[in-house]
Amino acid sequence: MTNSADGAAPCPHIALIGFSGAGKSTIARLLAPRLDRPCIDTDAAIEAACEKTVPEIFAQEGEAFFRAREQEELARALSSVPAAVIACGGGAVELPENFALLQRCAVVVYLRVEVEFALARIDELHSRPLLAEAGTTDVITALMDSRQALYEALADVSVNTNYRDPNAVCDTVCKRLRKAGYDL
Repeated sequence: MTNSADGAAPCPHIALIGFSGAGKSTIARLLAPRLDRPCIDTDAAIEAACEKTVPEIFAQEGEAFFRAREQEELARALSSVPAAVIACGGGAVELPENFALLQRCAVVVYLRVEVEFALARIDELHSRPLLAEAGTTDVITALMDSRQALYEALADVSVNTNYRDPNAVCDTVCKRLRKAGYDL
């Protein structure tokens, strides 16, 4: 990699990870034009490729099918040119191949959210199959807790989204990436 005049490293793909309701899709849509990058939402790409919604895919094909498509779309996104802002599905980090691919090919931003904020942001719980299946706040909290160590281990930058306006989150992401030494 070549460095810019100020010594900052060029910023490769920016992958947003975090639990459902953390704001990954929203932040990606706002951040991408700020950085003059394409925006790729892996869940939306899966829906387009399968011509079904994520809940329909889970119901008709199962989670294993969805995770395989997720792996394909993530690999496609991380090989795209130019570098993009990528909104990853909440469970994408659970597959070791995805974890390794993100680690190798992207600057990873973990959007942290507490359960009550995540649930308040999700308009329809049934649109998130694993959350709908979980049902109770306790089970959803356990699912979030089971992923937290993966999110933290993978993150180059971490930003809390509780009580935060999406534009303020974007400002913080940019500031933290610059502070981490990336030329945006």
